[in-house]
Amino acid sequence: MSNDDLYKVSLDLLNGKLLSSQNKDIIYAPGNNTSHYRGGLYTKNNHYESKGNGYGYCNFLRISKDGQNAVILQSTDSSRYGDLSNSADKIYADLFGK
Repeated sequence: MSNDDLYKVSLDLLNGKLLSSQNKDIIYAPGNNTSHYRGGLYTKNNHYESKGNGYGYCNFLRISKDGQNAVILQSTDSSRYGDLSNSADKIYADLFGK
């Protein structure tokens, strides 16, 4: 999936094109899951994030809850997974605040 595709699918998910608003609210509502992982996304205070790693490839998405701001990093160097995840967090915070 390209960066554009990942953004478009994530935006459609958040804007009710893939899920109804009611279902989205149910899936991403606060719960007792301490990692706040629901429906493929980690729920943070003002954004969602996802991350993946496999077959030497990794990707990181940070997207605002309204879908208007996003940072996407993808790499074929999965040996730097932790560094890249931290970089995605820093870029998002620098651009859009925490």
